[in-house]
Amino acid sequence: MEQLKLLEQQSSGRMARSSSTLQTVGYSFFAAIFNVGWAATQVSHMSMVNCITLNSTSRVALASCRNAFNMVANLSLYAVALLVFSITKAKSHTDIEYQGAITKQMTAIEEIVASEYN
Repeated sequence: MEQLKLLEQQSSGRMARSSSTLQTVGYSFFAAIFNVGWAATQVSHMSMVNCITLNSTSRVALASCRNAFNMVANLSLYAVALLVFSITKAKSHTDIEYQGAITKQMTAIEEIVASEYN
């Protein structure tokens, strides 16, 4: 009976580790696909500026407006996160860890977006 419990604990430990590994691989794959899609969108949007106008001053103004709206969208994301996290109160340690994980993911996405402009 003791051996059965020990075997069960070991197999559940392996399952938890493989599940965590599977999640990491899944998130990494999603991030890679997201980056490829994001880059394709950025290239197509920036190439449209040249088609819209031939005036270099207008091109700068269009690119500036695009970057300003992107910044507003990013700040709005943080405002929504602040609103959601202030409404939903954590009741346990797991809830706090979950909220922290979401915040880290949002920060990572923000860094990816910001790196596209540098």
